[in-house]
Amino acid sequence: MTGLLELDSGKTSVTAALVREARAQGVDAIAVKPLGAHSAWYQHDTLERSIEMKMLIGEDAYRLWIASDKAEPIELLSPLDMMIAPPELQDIRRLDSYLFILNNTFKQVVMVRTTKLKGHDITVNHYLVEDIVELAPLTLRQEVIKLARMVRAKRLISNKVFDLVMRSIEASDQVLEYLAARHELVIIESFNNATHPSPSSLLAEKVVLVAPGRAYIFDGREYARVVEDIAKTKGLTITTCDVIRYVKPLGSVELHPRSEEELDKPREDTRKLLGMLLEG
Repeated sequence: MTGLLELDSGKTSVTAALVREARAQGVDAIAVKPLGAHSAWYQHDTLERSIEMKMLIGEDAYRLWIASDKAEPIELLSPLDMMIAPPELQDIRRLDSYLFILNNTFKQVVMVRTTKLKGHDITVNHYLVEDIVELAPLTLRQEVIKLARMVRAKRLISNKVFDLVMRSIEASDQVLEYLAARHELVIIESFNNATHPSPSSLLAEKVVLVAPGRAYIFDGREYARVVEDIAKTKGLTITTCDVIRYVKPLGSVELHPRSEEELDKPREDTRKLLGMLLEG
């Protein structure tokens, strides 16, 4: 499950509704968010919930966990999570450097949670990015540090965050393989408009591209072939727009608008989409 737009395509709402409908029809379905990121400032409720649950948890992962009827521990359905926080603008004369940071996610990461699976043993680690959290607004910084102490977060510096994330994305593939062996249907939600969230997610049987008003379905093998071909020349910076120019959809479903209260609930468009996904 991926999106056409970088933000607000509606991936999580469609994914959650699909899982709810599948489970209502007796299908053992779960949803996984291999990589998630959320803002401690703009999505402050995620920080409050993380403190309550004593684990770093993003909004999308929480919604998918609820939709999956908590069939697995939330840390397995969300193997890698990052919390970001904007720096405080302390000197207006340094506005350019401030705006540069706001346009770079990895320069705003204040906490990371990783999940590793060995056999049936789950290992969860939290990391506090000390040099970045020191730049956050004081009141927010105090809450982040409170969570870090609760979860016994390890210390990390910002130039190590990218490597940690890359290693953890590879480790999340073990989690996906484990979940795929345990459940009849696993829906993997990507992030933003990335073509796929981890290497093994390219083994998906079908790919759903969510855009405002419509969801398009692609054959997973054909989609993966195009992604791999483009990656040879473009590297990792591939978006769904790069790929769908070269892949013909198997079909599409019109999506209807929903109120905030109805976002994750199945409707007729959900049932139609699920039927197409479960075909042959």
